[in-house]
Amino acid sequence: MDKEIVIIEGPAGSGKSRLTDELVRFGYYLPKRVKLTRGLRNFGKTADKLSMLKDQAALTEAVISDYEKIVIDRCFFSQLVYESIRQGHSAELYAQEYAVELINKVRQLNSEISLRNFSDPNILRLKIVWVIPEPQHLELFRAMGEKEYPFPLQKEWWEYSQLSQILGGITYIPYPDQNVKDILDAIL
Repeated sequence: MDKEIVIIEGPAGSGKSRLTDELVRFGYYLPKRVKLTRGLRNFGKTADKLSMLKDQAALTEAVISDYEKIVIDRCFFSQLVYESIRQGHSAELYAQEYAVELINKVRQLNSEISLRNFSDPNILRLKIVWVIPEPQHLELFRAMGEKEYPFPLQKEWWEYSQLSQILGGITYIPYPDQNVKDILDAIL
């Protein structure tokens, strides 16, 4: 049995949740996420560490689940972006380290699960989809939402754009009023 894990990443308000919801409608499993309380979100590094643990739990659940197609709405890389913005440096400085950490974690989980349930140790396919609209579209998407965004749009957009180029994967550039079928065709 092959297993595909799709990680959706991108700036706040870019349409990641919409894309995730569509993938769930098309049969992808979305692991349950541990929610951080509003109070914890304001504690900087403590919240970042908790978010990393939450991401690790979601990835572990995805790998050990019986589902063949899994989608994760953000995993690891967002912590890198937001911590970098708060610290005033570029996420690309740590991008390779995070990528290696994620790949090693997936390999470790893959080998553990394949030893228990499968004969082929290379059954896990990891796909990172970067949802990165043009800045003017991201501004429009954010204006249509009812959320407050704690980080400057241009800085967040830049960091995600740089990470997507460094780490690779599929970069998807949504635009307003885009057909859902076009979205899925672009990433699957």
